[in-house]
Order: sequence, then C-alpha cells, then structure tokens
Amino acid sequence: MKAPAPDSPDPHQGRNVRNVAIAGFGTVGSSVANILSQRAHDGIRLTHVYNRSVSRKRADWLPSSVRWTNNIDDILSSPEIDILVEVIGGLDPAGTWIRSALSSGKSVVTANKQLIARFGSSLIDLAASM
Repeated sequence: MKAPAPDSPDPHQGRNVRNVAIAGFGTVGSSVANILSQRAHDGIRLTHVYNRSVSRKRADWLPSSVRWTNNIDDILSSPEIDILVEVIGGLDPAGTWIRSALSSGKSVVTANKQLIARFGSSLIDLAASM
C-alpha cells in the first residue's frame, strides 16, 4: 500500500531518499533490516527499528545511525519517516499502526495476510484518500 509522502533530502549524498522504519525485528524484520543496511539502495535508508524488547533484540551489525525504540509512537508520529515496514503480523496492534501510518501520509509495506484478508479493501481506500 502506498500513500503519497514527500521525499526527504539526504544531506550525505545530495539526493532524495525515503526514510524507512521497521516495526518488528523477528526473522522477517531482521532480514529486511539486513538487506536495507548491507546493500546499497538508491533512495532508501533504514532509520528506525521498533521492537518490544529493544535490549534483547538490538543488533550490533546495524549502522549506529539506526535508531531503536520500544515506543511505536516514535515512528508513527515522526515526520522524518516516509515508509513503515510492518512485520509483526496479526490484526491488532498491526492494523492500528498501519491505519495511523497511512493517515499521516506514510507509505506502508506489509506481508500481513490476516490483516489484508480482513481489512485490505478499507486500507487501500484509506491509502488512496491520503
């Protein structure tokens, strides 16, 4: 799902980038973080990782510029973040977080089959209305 979001200038490379936050740092979330941080991607930069147990999950292989949080509002309310990657699964709180992100103009990436099966149409409508 995609909601329009303005590009953020990258002061280090002089080009526009999209700042990405990952919600969830299990098998899928850590793999996405690894791909985003270890490979060069024009226009995409991992900036935040949310997890309930930051002290247990914090990975030293991520760049020190990546901010860790156990407060999802740090991500949802941040105008700096353009894209939320939701990999926690389930209907709640994932649905609430996705709706909040879309309502604030963020794009959302999810593989949450349960949520999409139940609320996909309304989430698409919400994304289109932003």
